[in-house]
Amino acid sequence: MEASLWSGLAIIVSVAVKLTIIVDNPNDPGAFEAYYNSPASKGLLGKIPDIQRVESAKVFPKEDGSPTPAYRTIDVYFSDYATACAALGSPEAGELAGGLAQAATGGVRFLLSDIED
Repeated sequence: MEASLWSGLAIIVSVAVKLTIIVDNPNDPGAFEAYYNSPASKGLLGKIPDIQRVESAKVFPKEDGSPTPAYRTIDVYFSDYATACAALGSPEAGELAGGLAQAATGGVRFLLSDIED
């Protein structure tokens, strides 16, 4: 749950489900970043219905120089399972997933999870 203050009132927003996209190490990180940060990609993400929040993170490089376990994660939050399933069945979600799969030449994994805390 997230809380934000507005005019002295606490508004509680319940976020129950998240899609985690795990982008494995691409062959060409620059090409992946160019796709991921493109207006077209960001535009598709913004058109997926009923998204409550999106977080994106880049995995830190390992200090010993060995490959990281993944390159980037993207977390997309929804209010509930049915809403997430409907949103992820949208044409925009399908197009974004296809583009990510092509750009993430090292592979991409999708996890739909129930948020417990």
